Amino acid sequence: MSLAIIISYLCGCSFLPVVGKKASPVKESVYSGPKAKISIADFEIISSKISSQAGIGLRLMLIEKLTGTGRFTVEDRADLLLRVTVSVFEPNASGGRLGIGGGGGLNNGLIGGLINNVNKSHMVLDISIIDTADSGTIFSSKVLAQASEVDEYAAENKILAQDLAIYENTPMEKTINICLQEALRYVKEAVPLKYYKY
Repeated sequence: MSLAIIISYLCGCSFLPVVGKKASPVKESVYSGPKAKISIADFEIISSKISSQAGIGLRLMLIEKLTGTGRFTVEDRADLLLRVTVSVFEPNASGGRLGIGGGGGLNNGLIGGLINNVNKSHMVLDISIIDTADSGTIFSSKVLAQASEVDEYAAENKILAQDLAIYENTPMEKTINICLQEALRYVKEAVPLKYYKY
């Protein structure tokens, strides 16, 4: 059994970067259609490893990512409400030389590797999108990410809110960026076309 397969099995990861070759980022086409209106509730903090102030920083980062897509207008009152709970926030990675990282939902089997592997920084968000007209839930899921060392990803994505500056140049910086980027992907895919009307 190859080393990569063994590591993937032990860590429960769904993604392994190609060793020795830097993957080119996929550039998304610029969106220029109608926008959806969404509001972002204050993040609920369950994990004891993150302060409420850092939670504010995470919220600001997600707002920036959402508005940056050109698909959403973030307002205090909107058609949609995004709720986010920080259920796991573990910045104390103790090492790792292979730079294994990944993000995804609960169904891909990554959660076991995240919770059980103490050598990685990891983060889990519970997200839900609610239609404010009838309080119905459109979408809900867990979003998770992990990282074992600072590599090219962190070097190219130094976008941390001021309240999270303590994690700059650490595996947690990479974990935060992966997790929020994955949350953004989920929101983009989950919001039905009927909400894009502004």
